[in-house]
Amino acid sequence: MTLRIFPTSPIPANITRTPMWGESTTKFDSGAEQASTAWGKPLFQYGLGLSNIPRSKQSSLMAFYHLVQGRVTPWLFKDPYDYLVNGAVCVASGTGVRSFFVRTSEGYPVIPDSGTLLITSALSGALNANSHYNYNLATGVFSTRIAPASADTWTASCQYFRKCRFDNYRETSQFWESFNGDVNWHEVSLP
Repeated sequence: MTLRIFPTSPIPANITRTPMWGESTTKFDSGAEQASTAWGKPLFQYGLGLSNIPRSKQSSLMAFYHLVQGRVTPWLFKDPYDYLVNGAVCVASGTGVRSFFVRTSEGYPVIPDSGTLLITSALSGALNANSHYNYNLATGVFSTRIAPASADTWTASCQYFRKCRFDNYRETSQFWESFNGDVNWHEVSLP
C-alpha cells in the first residue's frame, strides 16, 4: 500500500509541534516518583492554525482529509524542521542483514522520501532500487535483493517522512472564499 503525502508544502509557519514519549508516571505518598515509557523514540503531535487561507488551499486540504477518510488511513508528512538523514549507516559491515531501516542520527527509523534517497555501498558506490534493494514506502522497511558483502557498509542520505493520522479538521468562513480553522494530527509508530 502506498501512503498519500500531505498536500500543503511548504507548511504555513503557524505550526505547533509537541514531542510525546507516551510516558507513564506514578507519584507515591512518600513523594518519590517512578516513570517509564515503552516507546523507543518520541512521536510528534502537530497542530496547524488556518488563518485567511484562500479557497484553493482550503479545497485541497479538505479533499485530502476526505481522501484519507479523516482519521482512518495513515499518510506521510515531512516535518519542516526535522527531515534529513545524511550519511547514516544502514547496513554495518559483517552483519549480513537481509532487511533494514534508514535511521536518523539518534537511531530512530524513518520512511525515506524515495525521490531524495541515495544508498551508497562503501565497496561499489551508489546502489539502485529494485536491483540492490526493495523498499516499502508504507513501512520504511528495506529488503536486500543482493546480500551485502561481509566487508561492505551501506550508508543512506535522504529527506524523510513521518507516518501520521488526523486527529481533527475544523474550519470556519466569516468572509466569502476565506477560511480559518485548525487541523491536528499525530505521528504513528513504524512497525
